[in-house]
Amino acid sequence: MNDPWTRQRLKKIFISLFPDPHHSPRYQKVKKKDPFLYDMIMHRFNGYRAFLKAIKRPMPPTSAKERAFIKYSSNVSKRYYINCWSTLEEYTFAALVLLKEENNFIHNCPFPSPKGSYYQLDFFDFDRMLLIEVDGIFHTAIPGQKERDAERDKYIGSFGIRILRLNSNDFKDLSHLPHIINLFIHPEKYHV
Repeated sequence: MNDPWTRQRLKKIFISLFPDPHHSPRYQKVKKKDPFLYDMIMHRFNGYRAFLKAIKRPMPPTSAKERAFIKYSSNVSKRYYINCWSTLEEYTFAALVLLKEENNFIHNCPFPSPKGSYYQLDFFDFDRMLLIEVDGIFHTAIPGQKERDAERDKYIGSFGIRILRLNSNDFKDLSHLPHIINLFIHPEKYHV
């Protein structure tokens, strides 16, 4: 039930709460001020950024995490182009840049574990609840790691987070990586 009438009403409600056309609040502020409106935006527009684009409002200023991610991205790009080599994690980030998704994903995002500590999620998109985990060359050599990963994925998946786990041992040709990631992020485009 994604009718245009409901979408127009959401735009009017948002504009009545945040009338300044030159400034958009961060999604946390919208969620705090009107949780129902936020949930409807996420449901009807498939994300806060998509909603802001639809109503022609500017994106909110970048947070410290986003700025750190941008800095990481520029360092990865420099190292990749200068040395002509990269890790799978860096190729994954390069694929996100290529797909123009780099601002949606947070690199090394902390996520509470059931033991009271934190998991470090490689690439996590809060808005769409997507996680891309990258396992390095030596990852499978660690005894019991596969079982720990399965347990971790089950726990994280219980929050409704979709997980794509990439293993560097599975990739002989990295040119397909952007297509794999795009299929994961936008399955509706491919009727999956």
